Amino acid sequence: MILFRAAAMVARSLRPALRWVGAPFVAAILGVLPVDAVDWPHFGYDDQYTSFYPGKTKISPSNVRLLKRKWGLFCDDKPAFDSKGSPAHYKGVVYATVPENPLLAVDSCGTIDWEYGDASFWQASQPALSLDGVLFYFINDMTTTSLAAVGRNGKQIWTAQPVFDFSSNQAANCVPSVDEAKKTIYVVENTFFEGAGRLYALSKSTGKVLWYLSKENDGIGFSGPYVLLKGNWLFARAELEDASGPEHMMRLNASSKKVEITYDTPDDDPTGLYWEPDRYCLCGDILLVEYEDWGKGLVAAYKVSSRKILWKADLWGRSMTGAFACNTKRKRVYVPADTLLYALDAKTGKEIWSYSGVSTIRNPSVANGVVYFQAGTYVYALNEATGKLLFSYDLGREVHESAQVAIGNDTIYAWGSEDDGGLVALSLPSAGKCMTQWGIYNTVYCTPSGSTTFTGTVAGVSRSSVKTDGSTPATWEGYAEATPGKVTLYWTLSTTCAGSFNGTWTPSTILAPNRCHSFLSGVTSGGEISVGLYEIVDCGVPSAASPTTAKTRLIEQTVLPLHAGSKSLLPSHGASGGNPGAVAPQEDATAE
Repeated sequence: MILFRAAAMVARSLRPALRWVGAPFVAAILGVLPVDAVDWPHFGYDDQYTSFYPGKTKISPSNVRLLKRKWGLFCDDKPAFDSKGSPAHYKGVVYATVPENPLLAVDSCGTIDWEYGDASFWQASQPALSLDGVLFYFINDMTTTSLAAVGRNGKQIWTAQPVFDFSSNQAANCVPSVDEAKKTIYVVENTFFEGAGRLYALSKSTGKVLWYLSKENDGIGFSGPYVLLKGNWLFARAELEDASGPEHMMRLNASSKKVEITYDTPDDDPTGLYWEPDRYCLCGDILLVEYEDWGKGLVAAYKVSSRKILWKADLWGRSMTGAFACNTKRKRVYVPADTLLYALDAKTGKEIWSYSGVSTIRNPSVANGVVYFQAGTYVYALNEATGKLLFSYDLGREVHESAQVAIGNDTIYAWGSEDDGGLVALSLPSAGKCMTQWGIYNTVYCTPSGSTTFTGTVAGVSRSSVKTDGSTPATWEGYAEATPGKVTLYWTLSTTCAGSFNGTWTPSTILAPNRCHSFLSGVTSGGEISVGLYEIVDCGVPSAASPTTAKTRLIEQTVLPLHAGSKSLLPSHGASGGNPGAVAPQEDATAE
């Protein structure tokens, strides 16, 4: 809670005098700026890696064509490496790493809120979010890889004790899996040798190793970008120490740490191909696995409780070029294979429809009847029911094979734009413009009686605030919108006790989009008029009818020396404060 103190606030040379009110700056939190209520925690969306958001979004088959670019970051940086995976999205904030940059928190208007860690030297890994908004993020300096937990404020909570073995920067392709029920993080090492990595279970709250499985100690090695979670079961690519054949998909018991099921491979193929499991996801009670050999792929489905293949479908000489997506409500699975996207019945494997594109199709994501994916330099949207193309947008750069569109309520997020690189937000018109908001609040009043009016004008729009005495709250006219950036305030302080004063002030601070600000008038103990620029942290709407205390932050303050003689502060008409520069908060104008 922020309170403004008045220490010797009387302008001692004035009779009658101006005072800066010692009462709190009031702001009733009656509303906040719109927040996207749809979260996308990580690549694959959930811990079954269905890439399917099951709720409603404002984007639908009927309006997806209206998506327009809202903002882009680092779009002209021409990074040496690609952005991988999917941005994470939580409570209106996007968390992502662009190559050669640290982990970033970006608001709905593309403003960077904070950065964490050093710039990624090589490929950029993406964070995974838990339900309480904690980010889990691989830190990779080309020689070692560790996992960090980061709060929504950008502060590090912990770093995991083990240094993970990831070959060729495979950490950038991997996603930590969060078991909310057990408060556990699972990490699979993807080493240079397949089936040789360890499976770690880490404490979600501390990062300490709870247990791990390895070939050296337990006779089982792991690989792959993540594990799938379902109740007490873990699903992973693994290889037993005494195995003579390829890797298998296995189901492990998280409590006993024992392998319960080793799923059959499609080894009865007449071509004699040596099938290795590659991509995998859970679609309800069905485990989907792509097996690959020599550039050819085959999809196999299993009931999670049986090692036997339920059905399989070859990909007509192709292999998958992206991860599975599965609509668990429709029991439909989406399989990208080269320039084709297949929609299959998850129970039978029968084809429902196929879409034929012109570029290699990457990892699809699904929400509210729309299937999104990136291919070549474009992001596409298909009608989930029919497979018909609804929307395409040229991002200007062919993305990495692991790239996936992250879905929000009225916005989608994708990699690549214009000349090179970058993170791009495409939004519906209803998402609104990215504007900054500002208001006027008067803390100055006359003693022993009399009112003052503080009026401010920005870009031709005016707001006023009237203060009558020390006990009555000042009036508040609400926020006005302005284009983000530097603004010039034209202000007037009209009093019944000391005349009127006016001037201009251009703060050096840029007013960021999607933020709320207020200009406050004041009088220093030396009789000088001050104007402060504050950010309303909670972005509430102050109300004189029901005042409460707002959370505020002093950004910048200017003092305008308008003394004229030693006995009185004379009215000044046309006096310009200009921008004498920001000054530190005065002792009699401190925020606490």
